[in-house]
Amino acid sequence: MDRNTAARLPDMKFMRENLQIQEVAQALGIRLAGRGAAHCWRTGHQHGDRSPSISFRKNRARCFVCDAAPLSTIDLVRVHQQFGLMDAVRWMCARWEVPMIEKHAKLVHAERWKTNPVGMADLQVLEALVRAGYFAQLNHAGARVLNAMLVFAERGRATISLRGLARYSGVVSRTAIVKSLQQFSKDGLLQIIRSKVGDARAVSTYVFTFENRRFQALLSELHQTQKNEAESQRKLQEEYRASHPPTNPATPPKSKPFVLSDDHPQSQRSSERTAQLEEGKYPKEWNGTVQ
Repeated sequence: MDRNTAARLPDMKFMRENLQIQEVAQALGIRLAGRGAAHCWRTGHQHGDRSPSISFRKNRARCFVCDAAPLSTIDLVRVHQQFGLMDAVRWMCARWEVPMIEKHAKLVHAERWKTNPVGMADLQVLEALVRAGYFAQLNHAGARVLNAMLVFAERGRATISLRGLARYSGVVSRTAIVKSLQQFSKDGLLQIIRSKVGDARAVSTYVFTFENRRFQALLSELHQTQKNEAESQRKLQEEYRASHPPTNPATPPKSKPFVLSDDHPQSQRSSERTAQLEEGKYPKEWNGTVQ
């Protein structure tokens, strides 16, 4: 590498946005299934991921079983090849023409996790956790705390106090917040970094570890449980329909007109009165007159 090249860096924004994720996946040897899907190369899929689990959307790739968040082109190379960032960039630059930028050039758009004016983070991660079934198994406090942490996280890190979590999550119990954080750490979702300023404890930093093997195994288990429950429910519905055939509401049974039988007391009195009227014998309540 000459001196001029060493003073310049690959444009990683170009690599994420302009290099097609399908071409990168094909170069990695990932088996594609059309333009919108691919078969996952990782273990843990039934029948070798016979039905494609990876989807391509907005130039991102995500396996609904393995990935907690969508992967960019660089992230896909990192995960597939188990590379660091620079190794993944070198691997891609060796295969595609990537424009270079000056090493100390000021970027027009800063490379950071985009937020809106009130600090709302990119909630694709939240969507992925919901779809994987992780949110469904959390208790009320845990779901609210995790939601607040995702909002204030930037580049996978959130620095916030317990008082701040209580304020923005609505969970007033400090014990419930601490237990939720411990549960996230136990699941492999979170790494807690505690620090001190002198003898006093400073605000902790929480690092999301979505690619942690323990957390990925948990997501795969939850996803499989959801599929099994859905399959069981479908079978129960089919058995119920088979044992309870539907009736045709378009042709309701016709109702028969009500007719008194001849031996009914009311029918006998009506016959007697009719015979009396024919003979000119009127009832007593008519006082012998006909109006």
